[in-house]
Amino acid sequence: MPTHPAHAAPLAAWRKTGPTVLVTSFGKPFAGNGRANFMADRIGEAKHPDTCVTHGLRKAAAWRLEEAEYPANEIAAISGHATLIKVARCTHAADQTRMARSAINRLPIDFSAHKHPNRSVRFEKTDEKQ
Repeated sequence: MPTHPAHAAPLAAWRKTGPTVLVTSFGKPFAGNGRANFMADRIGEAKHPDTCVTHGLRKAAAWRLEEAEYPANEIAAISGHATLIKVARCTHAADQTRMARSAINRLPIDFSAHKHPNRSVRFEKTDEKQ
C-alpha cells in the first residue's frame, strides 16, 4: 500500500524489523487474529471504551473517503475490502450524509421566489349550481 506523504517521515523513523510496521514481540508479522488481539490489548491499555474496535477504524477510514467523494473502487483498494458491496455497507450512512448536504446546499435561500411543482394550489370557491 502506498504511504500518504504526511505519514512518510514518521513511518521512515519507525524501527522496523521486516516489511510490516506492526510485528510480534519476536519481530515476525502477525498471523491469524494476532494483530486484532494485539490492537485489542493496546485499546484496553489506553482505556478506550469497549466499542472502540479495529474494525471501527477501517469503517471510519472508508466513511471519510466516501465523504471526500472517492470512488468505491478506490475506497476498496485503500481499505482492503474484497467487494464493493462490503464498501457500500461501511459507507452507506456517509453517502446519505453527503447526499443530504448536497441537496440542502442546492435549496434556494428565498423560498418565496421558488416555483415548486408540488406546491399546493389554492382553488377559488365557486358556485356549484352553475
